[in-house]
Amino acid sequence: MDDVNEPASRYAFDVVMRGYDRHLVHDLLQRVEKTLTGTANELERITPDAIRMAKLKVAFRGYHRSQVDAALLDCVRRLEKA
Repeated sequence: MDDVNEPASRYAFDVVMRGYDRHLVHDLLQRVEKTLTGTANELERITPDAIRMAKLKVAFRGYHRSQVDAALLDCVRRLEKA
């Protein structure tokens, strides 16, 4: 499954042997971007608290966990400012 769409271009992550599931990370970051741009529907909108509580599964050939954690912290800050 190397054809995973890349996350929002604002962030880049290394793929490691055991990291966060790339599909889940991509979906979460896409919801953040849609929320920030005002294009999210009611079900897609996400809050800083929802990001903090998100539980990302670890998968084979996933995104580097500490890089994703840092990006999610940035997303929380961006949403809190919006």
